[in-house]
Amino acid sequence: MLALSLNPEYDTRELMAAVAAGYGFIHPEFRYLNGAPAAMHEVLERLQFARVKNPQTGVIEHANLLLLIDPEA
Repeated sequence: MLALSLNPEYDTRELMAAVAAGYGFIHPEFRYLNGAPAAMHEVLERLQFARVKNPQTGVIEHANLLLLIDPEA
């Protein structure tokens, strides 16, 4: 499983490790991708991930999305 940061300015490695642990996701089955904000926003745009920052809370609002990719297809 690969999770992508929708808020690279806020999501830290420690925060996302705690989130993954809270859901019981462990390495190597679970990977989390975050990086320089400009690079992450480009990845999200290319993958057409919609996200909107709530102007009152600053929280990124998004639908949860799961993509299942079959390497045999």
